[in-house]
Amino acid sequence: MGQVLEDLTSYQRHRFSVRAISSLSPAILEMAMCGLGVGWITESQARPVLATGNLVSLEDVLPSVNMKLVMLRPRTSRPSFLEAGWDVLRASLTL
Repeated sequence: MGQVLEDLTSYQRHRFSVRAISSLSPAILEMAMCGLGVGWITESQARPVLATGNLVSLEDVLPSVNMKLVMLRPRTSRPSFLEAGWDVLRASLTL
């Protein structure tokens, strides 16, 4: 996601100084809430915090992008509880 943001911002002439990178979006959200900078997270994660007024969306200033996310897993055999978890996850994401 960082590379996507970098590509979009360079195209649109925005300049950023990277302070932290994390693949854990809850950590990015916390850093933004602590005032450490701008965080780029999913809309669904931002929605509850934006509703409180503790953070402000910059979608009218900074770029956004629609992304297709893909879930992957190995084809090896797994314990039944992992298979059940995978089935629940797949069912919850069915559109």
